[in-house]
Formats: sequence, C-alpha cells, structure tokens
Amino acid sequence: MKELINQIALQKVKGIGPSTIRKLTADFKSTEAVFRATKNDFNSKYKVSGEKIYQLIQKAKSNHTDALKEYNHCQNKNYSLVSYSCANYPENLKNCPDAPQILYFSGNINLKEHQLISIVGTRSNSSYGQQVVKNILNSLKNYQITIVSGLAKGIDYLTHYYCVQNQIPNIAVLAHGLNYVYPKYHTEITKELKANGGLITEFGPFVKANKYHLPKRNRIIAGISSATLVIESPEKGGAMITARIAGSYNRDVFAVPGNIYSYSSKGCNQLIFNNEAHLLDSTESLINMMGLTKKKSTLLSENIPNMEKLDLQLQERKLLKQLYQKPNSDYDFLTTQLKISIEQLQSLLTSLEIKGHIELLFGKKIKIIT
Repeated sequence: MKELINQIALQKVKGIGPSTIRKLTADFKSTEAVFRATKNDFNSKYKVSGEKIYQLIQKAKSNHTDALKEYNHCQNKNYSLVSYSCANYPENLKNCPDAPQILYFSGNINLKEHQLISIVGTRSNSSYGQQVVKNILNSLKNYQITIVSGLAKGIDYLTHYYCVQNQIPNIAVLAHGLNYVYPKYHTEITKELKANGGLITEFGPFVKANKYHLPKRNRIIAGISSATLVIESPEKGGAMITARIAGSYNRDVFAVPGNIYSYSSKGCNQLIFNNEAHLLDSTESLINMMGLTKKKSTLLSENIPNMEKLDLQLQERKLLKQLYQKPNSDYDFLTTQLKISIEQLQSLLTSLEIKGHIELLFGKKIKIIT
C-alpha cells in the first residue's frame, strides 16, 4: 500500500515519468528509501542532476496527502491499482519501454486468460466499416480472445457493442480517469462491457478527458495486445498512430482494405501498400496467423437449475438466472439488466445468500453455490 501511494505521489510531479520512477526505485530499492534520501544522497548518486532530482522529490512529498486521498477513493470505488512491479501487470505492456508505472482497473478483467487483440478505426465509420466489425466479432465469439479498444465513437464503440452482443471479453482503454465516461453517451455500453471485461487507464480517477491524453491511451492499446487491427481510417488520425506504435513494439498489425475512393479507407490502404500491416480479407486469416484457439465447450444453460422448482420470488429467480448466465456480473450490470435500484439489488442478494444459493464475497464479488 505504501509503495503504491508513494508512486502515485511521484507520478503527479511534472518531470517524473514512469522510467524515472523505475530507475529511482531500482537505485534506492524502494520508494520509501527515495523519500527518506537526503540531498547528499542524490548528489552522490546522480552528480550534476542530483540537485534537480532532489527538488522533484520534495514536490512529490508534498503530494502525499493527495495521493493517499486518491488511493482511498479507489478502494471505496472498488478500482484496482496495479503497479509495474506487480505479477498481474500485463506482460505485453511490461515489455514496452514507455509502459505506465500504474494502471487503474474497473470491472472484471483477467488479462492473462486469453490472447489480447486491439481493434481501432475512424470515428466516422461507414456502413462498410460497421459490417466488417460485426462480421469479424461474430466470427470470433467462439474463440479464446479478449478484445481491446478505446471507447471513442465510431469503430471503437462498434467494437465494444458487438463484443457485448457476442459475449466476448473486451477492455476499453481510457484517456481519462475511471470516475468519468467520455463521450457521456457511452455510459450504457460502459456498464455492459464491465460485466465481461472492464476499463483500464493510467490516469488517476479525478483526471478529466483531454485530447493531449490520447497518444498515451493509444500506446497502451498498442502495447497491451499481441496484435492491432485497423478497420477504416483516414491517412491521419489516432488509429494510424496506434498502428504505427504497435509496429514499433514489434507487434503484428492488420488492416482491412477498402474502396480506393473512400476517405475512410485511405489509411488502411496506405498501411498495406507500405507493408506496415498484413492485409486482412477474412477472419480466418486473423485466426490462423494469431493461432487463436476455440473456447472449451461450456454451455451455461445446462447448469441452470429449473427456477420454477425453487422456493424464490420472481425477482430472485431473475437475478439468480442472470448470475448463472454471467457469473462475473458486477452490481452496475445487474441493476441495469433487472431494471432495479442498487438498494433493491442488495436486498435480493442478501435474500439469495440466506436461502443458500449464493455467497457474497469481499469486493462485491458473488459466488454461486451449486
């Protein structure tokens, strides 16, 4: 806990980036030791830059109260914080030289369960782009895969939407803190995707959306995945930046070709022409090139008991059935699906626990008792 709070305080200082935090931690063995170090310690280790680093650390010390407030806020909101040194930090991202020091998570995310593939594209997609997204994700629903995108309008939104429709785990990488949804009209899809995936950001929960944050978000989208797929993009834009960052990380890049007269396909066609991306003309090509494997057969419906035979109220039956269908559902998703308040949900969960159907665990987790 102390290390995380110290790292939050450090990264709030302009001039202290992730690589600097990692170097300081390596040189002093811990952030606690960094904060205890004297001016002479810094001068002795870093010579000419010692004085400057010492002054930056003094600024970080003054951020400690705000860092503690942020940490406690994350605990109260059930946000997870993962630092670069943690075992569950995304392995692909850790291999990137500019990887974030801390990631903030919300939802049901298991980054080590499946291969991650990013899908990006224009905010102004055509009907062709929508059809491509729909067809690809319909074809991938039976494969062990997690999809990553950026929750922007256009191709990103469609990616998350069709992942939810096909029950494909998916992750939205944000250019702001977890307290916000941007654009606001994506609030509903955000609730839905958190039941089978979640949100990731390197920005603290109180940080609002800012266009200057987008390049940082793009590098996470590119770095966290094994491959990046571009579906419709003009010659300039975030999708092209993400594709080229992925290439610089030695990740596979795929692009869907489009009409040569279409403004929204010029970027994809350019990536293919310049040999910066594999031409993707079918989902089978992606499956074969990335070595995707099919899911083990798990028919949830076979495990759902006959609700009519259970001594339960109607709303209790609906809730229990939902939990069988989506065992990792969070509270927001359940209230949305059942169209009830959080107070009603808590009452129903308590009743189901008393009746022996579920167990309520720490962190608002729910275990079905079979």
